[in-house]
Amino acid sequence: AVKTNKVIDSALDGILFIDEAYALIPEGGKGNDFGQEAVDTILKRMEDLRDRLVIIVAGYPNEMNRFIQSNPGLQHRFNRYFTFNDYSPDELLEIFRRIAESAHFVVAPEAMEKVSKYLNYVYQSRTDTFGNARLVRNLFEEVVQLQSARLAEMEQITDLDLCTITLEDINKAIADEYQEEIPESLDEIMAELNKLVGLDNIKKDVEQLLNYIRVEKLRSEQGMTTQSLSLHAVFQGPPGTGKTTVARLIGRIYKSLGLLPKGHVVEVSRNDLVGEYIGHTGPKTERVIDSAMHGILFIDEAYALNPKGGQGNDFGREAIETILKRMEDDRDKFVVILAGYPDEMRDLIETNPGLKSRFNRYFNFVDYKPDELMDIFEGFVKKRAMTLESAAEQRLIGHFIDVWEARDKHFGNGRFARNLFEKVIQAQSDRVAKMAEISPDDLRLIRLEDVESVISIVKPDQPKERNTIGFKPKG
Repeated sequence: AVKTNKVIDSALDGILFIDEAYALIPEGGKGNDFGQEAVDTILKRMEDLRDRLVIIVAGYPNEMNRFIQSNPGLQHRFNRYFTFNDYSPDELLEIFRRIAESAHFVVAPEAMEKVSKYLNYVYQSRTDTFGNARLVRNLFEEVVQLQSARLAEMEQITDLDLCTITLEDINKAIADEYQEEIPESLDEIMAELNKLVGLDNIKKDVEQLLNYIRVEKLRSEQGMTTQSLSLHAVFQGPPGTGKTTVARLIGRIYKSLGLLPKGHVVEVSRNDLVGEYIGHTGPKTERVIDSAMHGILFIDEAYALNPKGGQGNDFGREAIETILKRMEDDRDKFVVILAGYPDEMRDLIETNPGLKSRFNRYFNFVDYKPDELMDIFEGFVKKRAMTLESAAEQRLIGHFIDVWEARDKHFGNGRFARNLFEKVIQAQSDRVAKMAEISPDDLRLIRLEDVESVISIVKPDQPKERNTIGFKPKG
């Protein structure tokens, strides 16, 4: 109270400006926090000195609303609000130009164009802590430092050199944060999706989603009523069926459409979100969400956040509530994809009304068929510029049929095919290493014995007759 009164005394017959005023009453703060005492002192002096003191409290909108609503005295005394919005990219560029001009610098046209692109990027991907004019000022100061370092290496420096900011200076200043990219076209991304083995129903679902987004955009441009786009989704299916790969492609699609400025994918599981003690989970989850802003938060095995038979104080539920709140507070700023086994995902969604209301788009991933597993294996072979002899191919076909018929819900699918390929390559390397003379063809060829040394479901002396479902050994 003594310290607060001294500050108030210094502001008499003027204005007391309290920045980040919400910090005086922290959310979830302890009852003995001294900030409350400061607030009580301020309220009393505002009443006693109503004609000699003006107080302005400032801060982020949501936090200030919580601060004012936390105390009836604050609600009664603060009834005039000024809302400051983020500067637009054009306004940020004008601020940069004016700062440079006031410091008697000339910005080369190509350098100013790069600043414009950078400011548009940081604006589109901004968060609640976006620095606005402060960001521009810091950028200018860094650019000047880099310009000075560049000039120090020159043997002859003209007066024009001293006051000119070049594209090189700008590029160095923003290199860690911004790299100009050639925009991907939707056709390129969809072509990559369609090249994936299998996933026919997923490709159809993505195409339908794209059609919906395109038509809604056209409706909006025509001034027609549109629905708020809900891009959050549930990916349900067994492991190794391409869920993460498809999520990354969808992120790139959303970026191409201008729905997500970054389109990156942050992949997490329960351990990345849930803390070890009370008060740890919320901040931990918040940090993860912050890292996914303007991209996709992909939560694998999401049902682990709400385990069956879990105790009432399981921290996973706190993570879910934190995610749901941010989905509401930062709607349209990031996308959440929940992934996992179908039954467990269904249970998770059905047991939480908040999840059920926000996730209504489902993508159903299914086990790869034997021929698709073989295609995946051969894809790895081609990537390594290797070849597969006919007998080895036939043996693999039989193996994929056997494991597919014996599969359970934990079958690894594409992951299984990749692991098998890596083991076969190791066996081939062991065989080749023992050869006296090794030709380029020896290095490339995968033989039957390499495959046999890895798999043993079908014994060489007891071949199993089977329909190879359309497989034809390559001659």
